[in-house]
Amino acid sequence: MSEKEDQSEAEKIKSELVDLLYIISHDFNAPLRHIDGFARLVKERNSEILDERTNLHLDQITSATEKLSGMFNGLLSLSRVYTRQKEFEIVDINELAQEIVQEKQTADFPNVQTEIRIEQLPNLFCDKQQIEAVLDALIDNAFTFRKGDKLSLEILPIVADDKAGFCVRDNGIGIEEKYHEEVFKPLRRGSSTADMPGFGIGLSLVEKVIERHRGSIELTSKVDEGCTVVILLPSMQTTT
Repeated sequence: MSEKEDQSEAEKIKSELVDLLYIISHDFNAPLRHIDGFARLVKERNSEILDERTNLHLDQITSATEKLSGMFNGLLSLSRVYTRQKEFEIVDINELAQEIVQEKQTADFPNVQTEIRIEQLPNLFCDKQQIEAVLDALIDNAFTFRKGDKLSLEILPIVADDKAGFCVRDNGIGIEEKYHEEVFKPLRRGSSTADMPGFGIGLSLVEKVIERHRGSIELTSKVDEGCTVVILLPSMQTTT
């Protein structure tokens, strides 16, 4: 088989896997909703006669279905990196970052005390929707994995040789070094703690988007010392 045929076969397999990922994450959500709905209905209609243990089991069912649904939705977002691609355009990254931070502060995490610094970021030639998803995932991680109710967050411009981009730095709980590679895999997280929030999709989505943009991503983190993520795109895809 020639190199061209090998490449064509690899692209075909990749496409089939993406289609399978979409089907699993999209179609499996329907029966999950039914399980969740019926469990809640049983509890609601029989609350006076169910014992404490049965109520606990029903709560465990709804909790598990919510978690699994979140995982499927995350996988669906991951599949859309390939299925919902847009044309590249010049994007005001500074404006995107400001909008996402404001939404997190007012809608998602209104009770978190924040100290946020956003320096003037470069415009990038990119898929706006996908880079917005990258920023949203990184900023959401900073809010979610903060220490207590206080967050210090910096979003800074980065220029290095023939590349430019941005850096997202926080003072959160950090990630153990042994998990630095794991967190970029779907459904993997930066801790072995079972009750760690999130579904382990954010950084894997970030990596896939940056891979599509032929850029690079670098993670630096230590436990209790926060996390720094640097995103760089080729200079041919950036403007000032």
